[in-house]
Amino acid sequence: MLDNHMVETLNQQLPRSMAADEEHNVTVHKGEKLLQMMLSDDETAGHVLNPAEEDVKSKFTDMVELNDHGFIGEVNEDCITVTGIEHLSPALHALGLSANMVCDGGKNVMITHTHSEERTNGEVVYAPTQAAHIQICNPSEGVMIVSSDHSASFMGAHQDPPVATVPPLHHWSDIAYFAMARYVYLSRTHVVLSSTDQNSKTYVPWPGVTFDIDSEESKAILGTPNGAGTVWLLIQRKKDFGDRRIEKVTLFYAEKEDDAFRWPSLLFWIV
Repeated sequence: MLDNHMVETLNQQLPRSMAADEEHNVTVHKGEKLLQMMLSDDETAGHVLNPAEEDVKSKFTDMVELNDHGFIGEVNEDCITVTGIEHLSPALHALGLSANMVCDGGKNVMITHTHSEERTNGEVVYAPTQAAHIQICNPSEGVMIVSSDHSASFMGAHQDPPVATVPPLHHWSDIAYFAMARYVYLSRTHVVLSSTDQNSKTYVPWPGVTFDIDSEESKAILGTPNGAGTVWLLIQRKKDFGDRRIEKVTLFYAEKEDDAFRWPSLLFWIV
């Protein structure tokens, strides 16, 4: 159930322009399509795409493909990684989940994939973009936290000289899948924690605001890059996840010392 005061606080924004309203509508529409695909079988979901495809299965199925595309993986259990999780401790404790890294007697490990090596496919040379995807995984309790996500296209544009050609395997949903497939029991995945760059001064701390998946707010969240990545993970991997789906989304602010932008966190509840 939503706290009306929290919702009002959340929505205390400057009046939106027509362009902002149009962008919101587009995002909601995208979220609606992704929600429809998540609740459909592979073939039906493929027909929702424009242009339509036979199915929505990811073509990447073997973990070795990460290396084939220049991504180098690393597992880190050192306590130096604790800063990636400590701001989420109130939420994790409230959910009855481990809030510590393995080094501190907890159940969380940090898994990093960096696009740091050049690869050649036919006549195409894929220079390293320095893309970096960092997940904190708790295998036994079915938790994945998206600690940092800098895509190949984003990081490539900031290289000198810029790298415009990104490898076929570069989407977060595929990279996160391999991190989960190796270290997390997919059938036990219950929550995915992420952050979003929709900065505001009005987001509330845990327990935040929770939206049912059919709400306009949830559809808008699913239509953002952070939401789309999580729902695509379920859409493209139905063979592994089966009929598992996002039931609701919680939006909250987890304060960090260096968080000048006050980026909120998103909790996707998977059932």
